[in-house]
Amino acid sequence: MDKTTRPEPVPKTKDVIAKTHPSPASTAVISPKSAVASSSTSAAASLGVSDEEKWDFTKSLREFAGREHRSDWRVNVLMLAIVAALTALAFGMLLATDLSAMAKFFGSTIIMMLSGEIMRGIMQWDGLLGLIMFKDNRTLGWIDRQAQRYANVWKMLSNVGMVMGYGLLSYFLLGKEERKPKRFALILLVGMPLLIIFLTQVAPLAFDVLKSAIGVKDLASASAQIRASSPVGGDLNFTIFGWLISMPMLTAILTVLTLIGGMAMFVWVSILFYAAGLVAPLINKIIFMALSLAGRTPAVPVIAPIPGGTPILPGVNLPLVEGLIAMAILLVVHEMSHGFLARVHKIKLENAGIVFYGILPFGAFVEPDEKQLDKVPQEQSNQVLVAGSAANMITAMIVLVLIVALGALVVIPYANWAAAQEFAKGSWQAVCVAGSVIILKFIETCLELTLALNILVGMVNLLPVPLFDGHRLMKAGVKHPLAVDAITYVTLAAFVINFLPWLFR
Repeated sequence: MDKTTRPEPVPKTKDVIAKTHPSPASTAVISPKSAVASSSTSAAASLGVSDEEKWDFTKSLREFAGREHRSDWRVNVLMLAIVAALTALAFGMLLATDLSAMAKFFGSTIIMMLSGEIMRGIMQWDGLLGLIMFKDNRTLGWIDRQAQRYANVWKMLSNVGMVMGYGLLSYFLLGKEERKPKRFALILLVGMPLLIIFLTQVAPLAFDVLKSAIGVKDLASASAQIRASSPVGGDLNFTIFGWLISMPMLTAILTVLTLIGGMAMFVWVSILFYAAGLVAPLINKIIFMALSLAGRTPAVPVIAPIPGGTPILPGVNLPLVEGLIAMAILLVVHEMSHGFLARVHKIKLENAGIVFYGILPFGAFVEPDEKQLDKVPQEQSNQVLVAGSAANMITAMIVLVLIVALGALVVIPYANWAAAQEFAKGSWQAVCVAGSVIILKFIETCLELTLALNILVGMVNLLPVPLFDGHRLMKAGVKHPLAVDAITYVTLAAFVINFLPWLFR
């Protein structure tokens, strides 16, 4: 088979539009304290060859690049190096422009997709739409050994992740054994506190990190605007063990919904709420632009509404090296966890390996046998699907501990920075001090971005959007086809509306 004209099936690519919001204890349902992480991840392939060919609109480019595929590998490597160098040059020139982050994001996506397909054509590599898949089946044996050795650990991780992702509704996604009263109570005892800690203490840090990295300045004011325009006002006051508790009514409602439906419910309600708030401002802006084009510009200008999310790409609005490291970690953790749970349930893994997007290293992929995945009991399939997000959430918590520990290491030696500078002035210690600060800052940035991206991808991957694991989990819990379609289309519409303001900025 000619791999140039008919590539092997590859894992499907998920453009993860990740969206999270701060703690429900501090803001409204849809705080524009949100960020959208756009990354590429590869999961269990559901595309057959015919489906793959349907999406393979770069086939002609790949055939053109490989039309004279030479047996001399040195010539091919030289051509590969030239394409990589030109890609890096084009990418660097794009980043140096004054274009908006959205324009740079789409421009970078096109550059990497074209270069990836050209390199695939030259080297006859597997992949799809700019993604280059390097398969290493030796990884499969390691995954199988870890899955069997720690089978109970992976199952518990998946069950706890189910509770964190879907709250009390996780009862309908767990297996018969897990739904037994004592077993379910134990899972809730572990999962519910982690859910509360995650949403109130860990998840808000994702916004703070990304806000600092991206430099978005208008999200906080939009958060206040949404709270002010909310139809649900007032405060809820109640007493617990003699302590008076007061919180905004909207926050209380979101908290209850989160306990019922977990992080999936939290993010889903958030994007719906913010999308609903964007409809009127978007209509006003469109009317203003139409009147302006007709020569009847209104006296009072209409300010473009604030988008509900922004694309994120290393090198564009995240530090390039640190962003790539963080993205690689989140994808490896996510995909390996899918693989572990698949092997725990005796589901065959077709392939595993690493993936590049153009010249950018992007992480890993694991490809379970889709036919076997569809045939196993639903609760086992659910465990495989939720494992990726569960691992991302646990990883975020572990990274937070590492950040705190690193902070202690940095603060204690350099608590008196002025004294350290004075001590190092004009001596070799200056080099040591400066070097150690640079290294620690690099490590800190990598950890912070790893924390933020794991939170974003872990939460948004649970949403009922096609190609996300949450869509299949939603179909497992919602049996009526019309209800499944309604939830899917409403969620997709909300995503589109959240991004529409970018057209006017």
